[in-house]
Amino acid sequence: MANTKDIKLTHLKVLVWGEAKSGKTMFASTFPRPFFFDLDNGMLTLAGKNIEYETYSGDKGYRQFRLDLPKVAERDDIDTLVVDSLSSMHNFMMEEIQKLSGTYPGTPQIQEYGLQIVKIRKFLYELVDYKKHVVLIGHEQVWQDAVTKETFILPLVVGKSLPNRLGNWFDEFYHMEAVSTKTGVEYKLRTKKSHKYSCGSRLNCLDELEEPDFNVIMSKAKKGGKL
Repeated sequence: MANTKDIKLTHLKVLVWGEAKSGKTMFASTFPRPFFFDLDNGMLTLAGKNIEYETYSGDKGYRQFRLDLPKVAERDDIDTLVVDSLSSMHNFMMEEIQKLSGTYPGTPQIQEYGLQIVKIRKFLYELVDYKKHVVLIGHEQVWQDAVTKETFILPLVVGKSLPNRLGNWFDEFYHMEAVSTKTGVEYKLRTKKSHKYSCGSRLNCLDELEEPDFNVIMSKAKKGGKL
């Protein structure tokens, strides 16, 4: 029988989300030998770095992305799969669903939203199962509780429950946010759940606000006996 004392970290499975241009893509670039599946057309951020990528757009691009993902995952010269971003991907997915059902470019129907959620969940199970480091990047949305009128910041994805449940698929569920320091504004990873943000870490060795750097995280994981 399996024993928890034998569990060791081999690959990080990360979902990082936050507002636009907050350093999420740059954080993903700190991972070893990454391949970027660019659905945001945002690779200018990494100009000058030696990183392989492919850009996809529209429903045809989404279909090509789904074909390319398992092929890249088999490559020995790639250690990290980066999908940038979930928010754009789920828009392209809906476009494909609507074109197949004949409702495009009209308003999506309830059953199409249901199908989209099923497809996203299937995709997430597939993504985290690859024997690579995985970074899924997401944008954020402001959500208001209909009863209490409280507002929360959640990952931007379809559905009422899915934004809060995305962390179920990932060991590391980070929010990228700006922190004011004496030298200016710095971006940090929030690794612990707060009243406003849904996030967390199964490593149990990270600071509440952590440096957005793969090597820093893995160094702390090593000290914590996770490697």
